[in-house]
Amino acid sequence: MNDDGKDNKNEGLDRFGYDPLDDIKPIDTSDYERSKDDTYLTPVDLGMEPGQKRRVEKAAPQSSLEKTEGLDPKDLTHEKYDLVHKGDYFNLTARDHALRSIIVGAGWEQRSIERDPIDLDLSCFLLDKTDMTRVDEDFIFYNNPTGCDGAVKLLEDSRGGAGEGDDERLFLDLNGVPFEIMKIVFSISIYDQAMKGDNFGDVRDMYLRIVNYETDEELVRFILPVGEIENGNGMYCAAMVREGPQWFFQPLAETVPHGGLSPIARKYGLLIAEDTG
Repeated sequence: MNDDGKDNKNEGLDRFGYDPLDDIKPIDTSDYERSKDDTYLTPVDLGMEPGQKRRVEKAAPQSSLEKTEGLDPKDLTHEKYDLVHKGDYFNLTARDHALRSIIVGAGWEQRSIERDPIDLDLSCFLLDKTDMTRVDEDFIFYNNPTGCDGAVKLLEDSRGGAGEGDDERLFLDLNGVPFEIMKIVFSISIYDQAMKGDNFGDVRDMYLRIVNYETDEELVRFILPVGEIENGNGMYCAAMVREGPQWFFQPLAETVPHGGLSPIARKYGLLIAEDTG
């Protein structure tokens, strides 16, 4: 209200006969092209706490892991799964609260098709609170493909890693895994009975992924760091750790220089006949 006691709320209308704000028009940005250096906040960013980071989806590697021919680049962001790295500790249960059974898939490609096929094997060890297997059947591999009364099964055994998609897969019914099992370690090893000296440097595009068996949704993928594994022929690839009712995924990528699967099995209290170069 002004000094004369009059309400000045509509002062613009009284003095000019119209509202000056009507002259303000929105800027036409139809022909405006934002430069690559510009930054701006999205509605998601505005609702976040200071210092909080929004997860950025990473594009799929340009390799035979995914068939990219004919796809729009924006379709390669893989919004449905999380890409994890060595040192991460990923909460699978929080990612999918209804998770009951999973497929663990591993894939790779041979670097040279002019040489004999390289036979890689996916295995797993069911470990108790002492980080050891309880019985021989807690070691699931090509000579013992089933454990825990069928709750854990090796589904496929590829001898050459040819073609797209998973080369080997394990099925796990998480509700059927005994409560005393606190950790499940997944290993990948080269079956080299002829002592040819094969190692992981002879393959490329290695990954391990977790898929919800019931929905077929991929939850998490670990792409193996080539430079850290190329000299090994056996590997502690990743682990699933039980914490109460929750399961966590832990990427490892820790290799053994020779012996393939044997030294890994011995670490967990087991012996296998295979000794490789």
